Amino acid sequence: MEQTKGGLITSNMDVDAFVVNLLDKALHRKSFIKYSGGFNNFLHQIRIKADKLRSPVGTVEDLLKESMQLQSLKFSGAPEPALFIQMPRCNGKLVGHKYILPNLKLRVTDFENPVTEVTFDLMAVVALRSMHYTTFIRHGTETHSPWDYFDSLPAIIKRIPFLGTELQDFEFSNRKVNENVPSSVRQIIGDLHFVIYQQQKSSFS
Repeated sequence: MEQTKGGLITSNMDVDAFVVNLLDKALHRKSFIKYSGGFNNFLHQIRIKADKLRSPVGTVEDLLKESMQLQSLKFSGAPEPALFIQMPRCNGKLVGHKYILPNLKLRVTDFENPVTEVTFDLMAVVALRSMHYTTFIRHGTETHSPWDYFDSLPAIIKRIPFLGTELQDFEFSNRKVNENVPSSVRQIIGDLHFVIYQQQKSSFS
């Protein structure tokens, strides 16, 4: 395992550990999330009750709310400039639901002080299957904004122009996962690992 002068480990590591090291050790950014208990972090790890009877498809919004309540957490302010959320996993599989849908618009209300609901836009998705990561990046915050898909093995970069619309259509449908659901949507909801949200009218710089 090799470590740079700035403390960033350059050998293989999970994407969440890499992101935290990159932001903290290499870019020297301040934590994005501040909790009311006085501690901070760059990402929120979702924790839920694994034995609860659940529907096949869950959403990031519902799981975030449950995770905050289960851990008795409140945000002391809106996470900025971005909200990073890691999905619950065990032995390489999602916990609680067979599929997890990332909401295009994430509404957060778990704050220390009563505030108006804060809305975040989905900007990126990292999928994981059998230790292989793939990434979906959104260009813009409109439903029809195009997405790009990245896969390093084999090297693939391709535009997915209608992914936002497809995700929205699935969110507001009966959420039955079958062959009629577009393949990119099935990949995201089945392999969801890590999501990045940006507060509306905010920029990541």
